[in-house]
Amino acid sequence: MKRWRLFLALVLCCGVGVGVWLAGCGDDDPVVICNDVDGDGYGNPISFLCPNLELDCDDANAAVNPGATEGPVGDATCNDGLDNNCNGLTDAEDPNCREGEEVCTDNDMDGYGDPASGACESPDLDCDDANAAVNPGATEGPAGDATCSDGLDNNCNGLTDGDDPNCREEEVCTDNDMDGYGDPASGACESPELDCDDGNAAVNPGATEGPAGDATCSDGLDNNCNGLTDAEDPNCQEAPATITLSGKVVLIDISNALPPVAGATVELLDGSMSTTSGEDGSWTLADVPVTDEDPYLKITKAGYPVAINVFPVSQGVVQYDLQVLDSTLFNVLIGMDPNGPHDTSKACLILGAVVGFESLDYPQVPAMLAGATVNVTPGSLQVVYINDAHMPDPSLTETSSQGSFDIVVPDANIITSISLSGSRGGVDLEAPPYYPTLPGAFVMTGLVDPSY
Repeated sequence: MKRWRLFLALVLCCGVGVGVWLAGCGDDDPVVICNDVDGDGYGNPISFLCPNLELDCDDANAAVNPGATEGPVGDATCNDGLDNNCNGLTDAEDPNCREGEEVCTDNDMDGYGDPASGACESPDLDCDDANAAVNPGATEGPAGDATCSDGLDNNCNGLTDGDDPNCREEEVCTDNDMDGYGDPASGACESPELDCDDGNAAVNPGATEGPAGDATCSDGLDNNCNGLTDAEDPNCQEAPATITLSGKVVLIDISNALPPVAGATVELLDGSMSTTSGEDGSWTLADVPVTDEDPYLKITKAGYPVAINVFPVSQGVVQYDLQVLDSTLFNVLIGMDPNGPHDTSKACLILGAVVGFESLDYPQVPAMLAGATVNVTPGSLQVVYINDAHMPDPSLTETSSQGSFDIVVPDANIITSISLSGSRGGVDLEAPPYYPTLPGAFVMTGLVDPSY
């Protein structure tokens, strides 16, 4: 008991300030348990035996330590030349000493701001401002590194451990700008639509360039990755006021050979412009006004029912073959309507097919698509599908391998237009908004499957 009393007496007599030593003053190398010279409860160096486990940045001044307060504005601590709270900021440098000024907070002092701090303007914000090892400048990987199994998104790219390409040994498709389109230089990207600028999320094959006058038409970028920049892109060019249309007039008959029809009159539906097909069926209409709707062309020739075709200008097509129907086949198709018989001089026949295009270059060669359904408005009209023998078959509920269908309008004087819609394999078919109908006329249509 006397020895312990003696030891405590030595401590109390020989300690410096409230510094506590393991041995008496005569020891050559005393071991400090807590060196707290100014007695404020914060040591220098840090010791787990000090009351507070934070480093005192000035252990000669008890008013300066990590638990002290600096601020608010106007307080003496804001102009005393001291870093009172040991946060590395003195007087006006400390946010607590600035009034009404929003500052970018960096709690973990790693050089990247807290996103919750509104004044942080850097595009690289800290995704964990409580951990200095986590920030956009940190490294995650390579495979096998501790950063690949620590449960953290070390580099703040939204990917943790094995999700981060840097932590995977296998080749992966890199998408640096996170826009959903891969970098062509990444060999593992199999998508046919690769990013032409994987450093800019606003540039990718799914982006929009245009219309004319839009900022994307003067930014020097190929925004939609079609190889055309600004004014080079058709989307950035003003639409022409007029356009020249051309093609051939061909005959639909039972042979499907599509022979040319000479001497047919080709005119706009309103009769404002017309021309006549040549010996090889060719025709041209120049200076056709461009409108919001695809133009409807009427084709007439003695011995043939009047034909109406839609010219698909909206698809970028300027050369297209128009189709007329053999009178005999016209009468047969109308006569096969189960709701008949109908007066062929009053009835209008809409003959169509569901098609897909590999290319819209002339001459267009559509693929006839099976397994599609077609709906008609008004609903009082019936879709009659055509079977593999090219004959109407009311028993079918969707297009056969021929992809064809017909609709009979019994009295085109009463119903002057119809609209069509449909689907194939869950994909909506594309069609003009309406089809004009005329008594004794044939209307040719193709519903397009855009997914083909």
